[in-house]
Amino acid sequence: MGILGLAASAVLATAMPALASLNTDLCSASAGGDYSSVMAAVQLGASPNTRDRLGRTPIAWAARNGHTRVVDYLLAHGAYIDATDADGYTALMWAARMGHFETVSYLAGHGANPNYRTYQGEDAYQLSRYGRDYRVTDVLWRYVHGEMVGSRPKAHRASPTLGMAAAAPKPPAKPAPKPVAMATPKPVPVAVATPAPLPTPAPVAMAKEPDMLAKAIAIKKLAEAGGRATTELDNFIKGANGNPMALMDPDVPLGKDLLTLYANVGKTQSLVAARDEWKAIAAKWNNRKESHFAQNITDIDLILKDAGL
Repeated sequence: MGILGLAASAVLATAMPALASLNTDLCSASAGGDYSSVMAAVQLGASPNTRDRLGRTPIAWAARNGHTRVVDYLLAHGAYIDATDADGYTALMWAARMGHFETVSYLAGHGANPNYRTYQGEDAYQLSRYGRDYRVTDVLWRYVHGEMVGSRPKAHRASPTLGMAAAAPKPPAKPAPKPVAMATPKPVPVAVATPAPLPTPAPVAMAKEPDMLAKAIAIKKLAEAGGRATTELDNFIKGANGNPMALMDPDVPLGKDLLTLYANVGKTQSLVAARDEWKAIAAKWNNRKESHFAQNITDIDLILKDAGL
């Protein structure tokens, strides 16, 4: 090997770990809905079709958590819309299962195949029943049966005319009668009582977001925690092996509530909103300690406290 060949090999050996890190960052940013980080990773060379250890692509992560804007960016930069992961899920399947109506409509409108099936034999329409949003099931039903979604609805053909006789011509319309001028009655003045002014409510003190650095660190940590919760929920459902009684475990809706929290943080970038949502989840689930998500529950609490909330 010549000097140029050795130099090229050295450059490649140095670049490969950096590229692998960029690909990992792209998956994490897509899962968290971090649009600016997704854009930066792609511009620095990350592949929109990279796969993580679950075989999942960035577009599948974005669709799973309802980040339609990230899905749009990845598609515009070469992401394969029907890529499947290790369980046979496509981006459309994940969006349907998690009940993200906007993302499902977007993917359907851009040609995602609704006929793929997971290795358990379920398609996107069947998976939508887990998502608790009837609009998702409805839009997939129409899409599977040939109606366009996300653009102009498919025109329905009229029933053909029976027989060979031509339709009878319509009679000419009669001219409308001329309007008769009516005398306009004079309005009678009515005394209207002036309502008493309502008391001005006292201003409500709004909770402040943490400073920029603390907020950025907390949102990044929450995105990482979201990835762990996603894996935990996937493993739990996979362990249930289609057993309906196992899927009635309270951890399934608890996991979905946590994933919704992570998705909302990615959309709104608001830690105050995340804190309020977290309080609602903690009250609803009574701070479950014996849970598959016990560590995740602790993680969110610590992350928000570290950010000063």
